[in-house]
Amino acid sequence: MAAERLARWTGHQGPVYALSNDDAAGTTFLSGSGDGLVVRWSAADPPDGIPVARIGRAIFSLRRQGSLLWVGDEDGGVHAIDLQRAQELFFSHTHRKGVFRFQPLADGRMAAAGGDGRLSLWAAGGSIGEPLRTIPVSAGKLRDLALDPLTGDLVVASADGMVRWLRGVDLNEVRTIEAHPSGVASIAFLPGKEALLSGGKDGHLRVWVPARDTPLVDLKVHTGAIYGVIPGADGAWFATIGRDRTVKFWDAHTLEPMARVERGSSGHTHSVNAGLAIGDRLITAGDDRALMAWKP
Repeated sequence: MAAERLARWTGHQGPVYALSNDDAAGTTFLSGSGDGLVVRWSAADPPDGIPVARIGRAIFSLRRQGSLLWVGDEDGGVHAIDLQRAQELFFSHTHRKGVFRFQPLADGRMAAAGGDGRLSLWAAGGSIGEPLRTIPVSAGKLRDLALDPLTGDLVVASADGMVRWLRGVDLNEVRTIEAHPSGVASIAFLPGKEALLSGGKDGHLRVWVPARDTPLVDLKVHTGAIYGVIPGADGAWFATIGRDRTVKFWDAHTLEPMARVERGSSGHTHSVNAGLAIGDRLITAGDDRALMAWKP
């Protein structure tokens, strides 16, 4: 079954690598691109977007935290933007390679995943311009972060194939599993369930549960790397997006396929890099510079 395309936005002059929620009501969202721009879009109506920040480097990650927008760039820089004043509060070249993901911790601190295998930790609200700590985690790129809803642990996915649980308070490693030998590209927890989803560079989707170091479910769902696993806001579905230019929707209870978006025609013509759930829809963005909204 084909997913319904609800909207399409264009305007970026480079591949779009990052998406973020913007307002609590979900009426707007933010995108970050290889053109170095952060742009605000209306979720319901696809007119031209409004640039809100110019970074000057390709943007790999975005995360809004209150009035602050965290931006990670291709060269390992971390930027903090005050959206109310449209002003950059600070920039720190903390990592040696791109910053792929931000994840707030339970106490408000912000964690950033670097392509240099290090995790950086930032004060709540970005009150200082340098990280509180930098922590070597892996010899490979850190590609994704998630917060364990049961324990508050920070879960880290990396290109060395490992998924690591770091204790939320001190970030000491408490559990490690070999999730995808060829590299882990994305992770997410299913809302309301004790299950972690992982997407591999091998195109496999795997489901992990506490105290078990082998996957409960292992499905080959994409022909290339799975760049995002995105749970729907209502917990009824999740989506996977990938380098193979496809978007797929899955029933969160049965793991059965619900709908899909094929490459070309109405879908993306190049790699799908980012996904964001807003209400009952999924926003996707890719190398074709386009953003699209879908309903399964």
